[in-house]
Amino acid sequence: MDNGFHLVEYSDQYWKSELPSARERGFGSNIARAAEVFMYARREISAFVDIGAGPGFFSEAIRGLLPEISDLFWGVEKFPPPNNIRPLPDKQFVVGGISDMPIDYIDAGICVEVIEHLTPKMVFNLFKELAIKSRNDSCFLFNTGLPKYVKEEDRGYMDPLGRGHVLSWSVSGLNHLIRELGFQAIPLPGKTWAMIVEYRPTEKLELTTRIWKPIPATMNRLAGSKYGNLFRILGTESYRAYADY
Repeated sequence: MDNGFHLVEYSDQYWKSELPSARERGFGSNIARAAEVFMYARREISAFVDIGAGPGFFSEAIRGLLPEISDLFWGVEKFPPPNNIRPLPDKQFVVGGISDMPIDYIDAGICVEVIEHLTPKMVFNLFKELAIKSRNDSCFLFNTGLPKYVKEEDRGYMDPLGRGHVLSWSVSGLNHLIRELGFQAIPLPGKTWAMIVEYRPTEKLELTTRIWKPIPATMNRLAGSKYGNLFRILGTESYRAYADY
């Protein structure tokens, strides 16, 4: 794979089979994961990116849910589906990598069902790009099947030739790879399929403390949106729903 051999071609046929689940995530769980990041983040969020945005359903959902601040949100995808099965063109949807984004910095983001498709070298390069754009305390949620999830909940998650899932990343394994770039991965209580990754964190706060004491400037941005309070509640409850397990 590192030499250019693809186990799975991200062709029209691949995207047609993946489209239903991508739509379900984009208009459902991805919203909840993004809302969590707004509560976890320790800096004001002025630029938020969906890494590996697929068809761009999350961007479309955000434009409907938070139109007043939708200019904060970006999507990047190296292998998007063809135009005829994608949402309407979005000027903040970038076909390419993080380095192709026409902004200088990123404060937060999500990366959903992406890094299980990548080799360690590819993941390292992704974080290398992200480090260039990130500011201190930038916060990202990576949604991917961790080893506990694969072993105990979904053995079929590892599917190199079908879904293109080649690796299950642990928090410690990812930290071993990305620590030298300034990133730190943090487990999420009760979630065997997600972790938080921060860039050069300046303070260590428990996640529960973060949920109840979010950054005021970011909350003020949400307060200016019609459904901003709903977004805030969704982020809080999405953490609490799993934290006790």
